[in-house]
Amino acid sequence: MGRGGTIPAGEAVTRALLLYEYRDELRKAGSFVLSLEVAERWPHRLYRTARRQPLSQLLTPTKAQPIVDYWLEGTAGNALTWGIEDIVREEELDRAKSPAAVAA
Repeated sequence: MGRGGTIPAGEAVTRALLLYEYRDELRKAGSFVLSLEVAERWPHRLYRTARRQPLSQLLTPTKAQPIVDYWLEGTAGNALTWGIEDIVREEELDRAKSPAAVAA
């Protein structure tokens, strides 16, 4: 084992935590877009409809999807739907499966 085992495990936990934060921010942004749609007054909606302009959508999730997919590789589940307990549980399972734990 070239790097000792703790650094790759730490990277996996860091990735999972960042994905967890990304999920929360994505939910907040989606909620904000929905609140804008609900708060839109009829004159603006009429103008948008007449001009055939749809309500603006979030662009970053589409741009970020390749990065998110790459970071999700090698995870046992979808980290975007995990809670913190799931992340900790996976880390404990990874630690138990590591060669250092098996040798002990």
